[in-house]
Amino acid sequence: MRVVERKVQEIGQSLLITLPKEWTTAFKVKKGTLLKIMVSDDGSLAIAPEFNTPEKKKESVMTYNEHFKRMFFREYFEGNERIIIHFQKPIPSDERKDLALFLKRFMNVQVIEDNDKKMVVKSFRIEELTLEECLSRMYFLSRNVLEELSSSNDSHRVQELRDTMTRFYYMLVMQVRRFLGEGKYIKDKQTSLIRAMDIRMVAEKIQRIAEFAASIERLSPKEKAFLAKFNTFYGQAFLFYMNRDYEHAYPLWNEEKQLERSFKKKDNTITEIRLLRMLRYAKEISMLVR
Repeated sequence: MRVVERKVQEIGQSLLITLPKEWTTAFKVKKGTLLKIMVSDDGSLAIAPEFNTPEKKKESVMTYNEHFKRMFFREYFEGNERIIIHFQKPIPSDERKDLALFLKRFMNVQVIEDNDKKMVVKSFRIEELTLEECLSRMYFLSRNVLEELSSSNDSHRVQELRDTMTRFYYMLVMQVRRFLGEGKYIKDKQTSLIRAMDIRMVAEKIQRIAEFAASIERLSPKEKAFLAKFNTFYGQAFLFYMNRDYEHAYPLWNEEKQLERSFKKKDNTITEIRLLRMLRYAKEISMLVR
């Protein structure tokens, strides 16, 4: 990203600025070209010849090895619609099972060809959910994890919830990258650049909260009481973030300090430390309210 300055000019009763020459040349902007302008809540403007630019179908080819997962993440988030995985030799059944479980973590991924020599993975475009809808799904799934922690704590159910959360998280990251790379709006809803980046940060904090909650096996009566207070705090932090309610989010910062002081001590157990970390992440969500 490069920042350029332009002095506002006045012609008649209208205010005008000139467009950077290299930009107009690159995007073939000329007299009569229709430009779209995105007006963000923070006062910034985004200008483009056409936000919904033609899509380019991309394909990548990779070789299966010990670095496969890291490479697949890269190719997936690059927006490749077809990922062809070549096998140098037949892989063991247990390893192939692990590969299938890994691919199930992606909501919009489907294996369309699979044999001893290669596997072809199709990544489908998902347009139904906005960034904020993906974030809300993640939040409510994290609340389900917290409910499991305070009640039955069924490890299989918790893992299922975490896997679903991960799918929504990957989809959210893909949507953010697509928004930043192509200027696309989902359902034509406007989202500012800052809001898109904040949404990704909030999603990461929700992921961390669920991860810590899932790692706790059991709670003492004192820890259950703290979890109840945390649930209330977490719910408020997320609600104020979604509603952009800075006035009510700001007091939560002091409330978090009070909750921490009431629970923190020199010799906190591992479970208590994890609960305090969850509280810190919830506070950070409230701090992203703009």
